[in-house]
Amino acid sequence: MLKSEAEVPNITWARTYSTTFRYRFVLGVPRLVTIDPSTINYVLSHPELFPKPDHVKSDLISLTGGGLLAADGETHHRQRRLLNACFNSSAVRGVVPIFYDKAYELRQKLLDLLDGACAETPSFTPPQAIDLVEGARKIDMVKYLSRTTLDIIGLAGFGYDFKQLQEADTELSRPMKSLYAIILRPSILSILQTRFPLLRSLPTARMRAVKKNLKASRRVGERIVREKKAEALLAGGLFEKGNTGKDLISLLIQANMDDSLPAEQRLSDREVVDQITTFMAAGNDTTSIALTWSLRQLVLSPTIQDRLREEFSTIIDDRPDLETLNALPYLEAFIREVLRHSPPAPSVFRSAREDHIIPLGMPILGRDGNMIHHIKVPKGTSIQFSIATINTSPIFYGADAADFNPDRFLDSPKKRKRSEVPGVWGGSMVFFSGPHHCIGYRFALAEIKTILFVLLKNFEFAELPSKPVIERKAARVMRPRVVGEEKYGPQLPLLVKALGV
Repeated sequence: MLKSEAEVPNITWARTYSTTFRYRFVLGVPRLVTIDPSTINYVLSHPELFPKPDHVKSDLISLTGGGLLAADGETHHRQRRLLNACFNSSAVRGVVPIFYDKAYELRQKLLDLLDGACAETPSFTPPQAIDLVEGARKIDMVKYLSRTTLDIIGLAGFGYDFKQLQEADTELSRPMKSLYAIILRPSILSILQTRFPLLRSLPTARMRAVKKNLKASRRVGERIVREKKAEALLAGGLFEKGNTGKDLISLLIQANMDDSLPAEQRLSDREVVDQITTFMAAGNDTTSIALTWSLRQLVLSPTIQDRLREEFSTIIDDRPDLETLNALPYLEAFIREVLRHSPPAPSVFRSAREDHIIPLGMPILGRDGNMIHHIKVPKGTSIQFSIATINTSPIFYGADAADFNPDRFLDSPKKRKRSEVPGVWGGSMVFFSGPHHCIGYRFALAEIKTILFVLLKNFEFAELPSKPVIERKAARVMRPRVVGEEKYGPQLPLLVKALGV
């Protein structure tokens, strides 16, 4: 199972057996997997009974400190209440100019790679002879999309420029690179360390990198928070009302300093600082991977790429506002389909805090031939919601659920059962549901739309003539990997050509 493509076993078992099933994972750990919407809603609506598994929470704390990702209970509620103001529609509109700045910086980087002005090697392996196409070049888009989204979350999140598109070596980028190099090529011991906290005392390369990254993030974060609090105090305690152009951490500090906020609802300086590490963890990887899978689908379906580019051609402005992008029906349908078909985070896990009986909205047939309407879940059972399985299930998306077809979101008769799928957006579980749903989904969608707009207006993307086999591998998120080049980690080499040149 660990060697298979991401979520393939769960997809196969759900279709073979039922919408809810059990099996034993590594070392005999009991696991319940379900795609039953009623069951999922029940569990996610009761976080006090079904929290994140201990090993997941411990891993999040070691990576991000005490920010929103790792918080639960009243701490989570208190943090989220203040952070909501940082991720509402107005706040997201305020940082869209940053998205465009970095999207056009990415455009220039790709142009420099194409005309030889940049000496950087654009892919892990040189192109095969068949891949040498005049006016185009083999470029690993994972590499450049991840740099772009890291730069964006730094500036839009907390006013820090990682300068990764400029290949700079900054105080925060150094430890992050070391950590990601290890996370993306995990050893058996490092995997066990994520599941068994006692093993984290072993001085492995992973644990050293984790501690070094958190220490650096907090050191820089403390400096940023001090500076922004001083700025706020100089402005009379609050930033100018109505200024939505502030980075997210500035908006958080503004909300946290509001005189009307009761003392018990305020965040400590450490909690504010740890939101910075959380932004870095949650606001970079998933967005860059969503963009990566978007490009993958566009090269597999050139007609879809042409159709999107045609829709973009109706816009004269080279930096359309978010309302204009949101009004493009095919762009919206395309992104919904990408995130349905290739969810960056393919699974969500919860754990039973105590023995419990969970209701099933879709009864299953028991071994004795009787229908089961409730399932007994012993304390400590791992509960997995396979988003990839839900999003490609014929139960919810029809017989063509496995196909990539953006038109399904334009064709209203085919929407008959998508409303049953729990989620805050897009008729899928990609941003989860319940009190712990992804708080930054508006931010992520706006970022994806602006970057796709700039890329498709300026470049044509095609599959390499050598047709490397791309597989899906899950290492926290579902990343593309070239079969036969596994040692290089995630990559998506494409043939890139500038338009109008």
